[in-house]
Amino acid sequence: MSQRDVDQVRALLAAADPAAEVTGVPGDLSWRVPEEVAETVGRRPGGASWRRAGRRRAAVAGGLLLAAAVAGAVLVALPGESAEPGVAVLDGAGASERLPSWSARDWVSYADHVVVGTLSGEREIAVSEEELAAGEGYLGRSGTLDVQDVLWSRTGARPAPASGLSLSLVGWTFDGDDRQRMAMAGVPRIETGHTYIFALAYTSEGWELLGSGAILPYDEGVIGNGESAGTVRDADEGQAELAEAERDLAAEHSLEFQVTGHDGGTLVELLASAEPDPAAAGFGDLPADQRWERANE
Repeated sequence: MSQRDVDQVRALLAAADPAAEVTGVPGDLSWRVPEEVAETVGRRPGGASWRRAGRRRAAVAGGLLLAAAVAGAVLVALPGESAEPGVAVLDGAGASERLPSWSARDWVSYADHVVVGTLSGEREIAVSEEELAAGEGYLGRSGTLDVQDVLWSRTGARPAPASGLSLSLVGWTFDGDDRQRMAMAGVPRIETGHTYIFALAYTSEGWELLGSGAILPYDEGVIGNGESAGTVRDADEGQAELAEAERDLAAEHSLEFQVTGHDGGTLVELLASAEPDPAAAGFGDLPADQRWERANE
């Protein structure tokens, strides 16, 4: 997580009290969602957002996925959410992502590898002197990804990263000695003790997660089984949440919906049959972000 990401998160959360029933997070997000690429935002399971207008999505400047998503989010208490006590769920309606991750086409067009992995360790990112003096603020988190298996690779992709890849993750808010975990609604927080499937993309800044739709719970070898938004659930519960959200949207089924309840082999079969975006097909030698930009010129 870059210092700018941390500073942006802190600025947006400065006026927000996670204990309040509903709290808006003020701040100018124009630097993250340029006016010329702003688009209609669909609702994702649990209240997070998808930026879905064909294959065009708004770009994010700098930082890894989850750091950027937090910086564009709104902190809310979501009635009916199954978040465990002590988890502040973030509504991502204001967030944007650099690359699309909704569909199988998105994955085969812009991901380089799909891997099974766990978080082998995590560390806190130091708070600012101002927050330390005030006794409250935002505490960032980074983690180390242990890659256990590579399920799928794009033809021509550079070798998959070895274990030890550093990820920027959603952290905590704190008030004195009290901490509250933060999570994006409908998106795995990524915690130790759980297994996930990740779609990884090599970008101009190095290896990153493809997007919020490219992190799938995978405990006990079942997609959708495990931690999501800070809460442990089973695949049936995850499928029910996805079905409700997509019914409300009258949207096509996401890749996550199609593979939840199945094993990694089903995901591999789906990716093998998916057609890449023709507009991106001619730029396979470019990093994923440049490939997306060229496909959307």
